[in-house]
Amino acid sequence: MLQGIKKGINQWSFPDTMDLRSCFSLARDAGFDGVELVVADVQGSARVSAGGGAEHLTLPMTYLGFYPYANPEFTLESTAEEVKGIRELADEFKIAIPSLASVMPFIYALSDPDQEVRRKGRGILATCLGFAGQLGAESLLVIPGLVTPASSYDSSIPRVKESVEALIPVAEEHGVVLALENVWNQFFLSPPEFRDFIDSFDSDFVKAYFDVGNVVRTGIGEHWLRTLGKRVDKIHFCNFRGEVGNITGFTRHLLDGDVNWPSILGAMDAIGYSGWVTAEITPPAPHYPEKVIYDIASTMDWMFSAYGGEDALKGRSA
Repeated sequence: MLQGIKKGINQWSFPDTMDLRSCFSLARDAGFDGVELVVADVQGSARVSAGGGAEHLTLPMTYLGFYPYANPEFTLESTAEEVKGIRELADEFKIAIPSLASVMPFIYALSDPDQEVRRKGRGILATCLGFAGQLGAESLLVIPGLVTPASSYDSSIPRVKESVEALIPVAEEHGVVLALENVWNQFFLSPPEFRDFIDSFDSDFVKAYFDVGNVVRTGIGEHWLRTLGKRVDKIHFCNFRGEVGNITGFTRHLLDGDVNWPSILGAMDAIGYSGWVTAEITPPAPHYPEKVIYDIASTMDWMFSAYGGEDALKGRSA
């Protein structure tokens, strides 16, 4: 039976006009235990908006209103004092920060043929690991490179492996897991391959961040979960309509799409998963986005209670 599940929500699920105080307040009122914060980069965000080196991302992300908006409250340039203030603000609302994310490693990919781009990507992740340690976050979501016409599958694997290995000592220093996510990167498209890549590091600081919506296009989520097993560090909840086949297929309601939720919950139960399940619903609704936040929370409550009874959410903070 599922036990000890904690509900989180990613910051991208909130409007980019909403400051952190408002995000934390709304998340707590809706019933979430934590918020997965997003680290922005002003220069990198401008690069995406202009299509500089990220043309494959620019159009769909702009169309959806999903882009690495530069929230001035938390960026790669944030000082230790500013990060401390964010931690204190979260504590004020009794909101945990279980993990951090950033889209910047999608732009400065760990698989890029250009050594300088890879160095920039590692530097971004190292900075984020430091932030995560300060904020008490358990994990840093890591985009493990991507395959492009300029970066083949075979050449990408050793580049990513080298970069992750270089980051493990930093992760250990801050006590933060490098949680590699299955994303739309044309890379690590089968669960055994992803499992074996994680195992190749032989480190408790390299695990999987499994996104149940991302996998609809390329596989069956419950199979992935059962294959990854104990390697799953965090889970993203979202949904996707397979017949759409592109980024517009992601939905704002968790029950709208092709994810087989009973099977997903069953697989989570089978592998003994407990801990954070974080909703990542993007883009935010253009009208009354606060209502969507409440809807996400109540839907997660309903799903876990229907599957595992009251014990499923026993791990929630007081």
